[in-house]
Amino acid sequence: MKWLLLALAVAGLAAADHEVMLPGTGLVISVPAGWVQRDDPHGAALAFRQPRGLAGLAAVVSEPTTLGPAGFAKQSLDELQAGCAGFAVLDSGFGYQMGAITWSHVRYRMRLGTVLFEQIAYLTVSEGRGVIITGSAPPEAMAALLPAFERAALTAGLSRPTLGK
Repeated sequence: MKWLLLALAVAGLAAADHEVMLPGTGLVISVPAGWVQRDDPHGAALAFRQPRGLAGLAAVVSEPTTLGPAGFAKQSLDELQAGCAGFAVLDSGFGYQMGAITWSHVRYRMRLGTVLFEQIAYLTVSEGRGVIITGSAPPEAMAALLPAFERAALTAGLSRPTLGK
């Protein structure tokens, strides 16, 4: 029995998310266990992908901004709508608290070439910089991955920004 409990404990540790510091913000985000950091993050501060499959998690940190969280979210949404083919908002929420941070989220579909993707973006301003944490997956995989994407933003919302970053 003790070996079974030990095996379950080790399996639980191996399956646990890991946390990484988001450069330039003092925030920490949770990354699903087993996901691999991308060598080329395509402009993101951090980018991870499933070892198999098309899902990804990316975090972008903007240049300094004077916008508040709601203004930054609106500006970012406007830029997404202007720059993405087949863009359609599925769900959104603005100005809610997670920890000490005011967040907005937008869940949407868009096309990259002939591939349809669904994404959820969590947006805020921390230490004068816009932060966008985006989970991306084929539409049929999004429901299963949504809890992991929510954990990434929730972890950042609960982390304490550090001074001097």
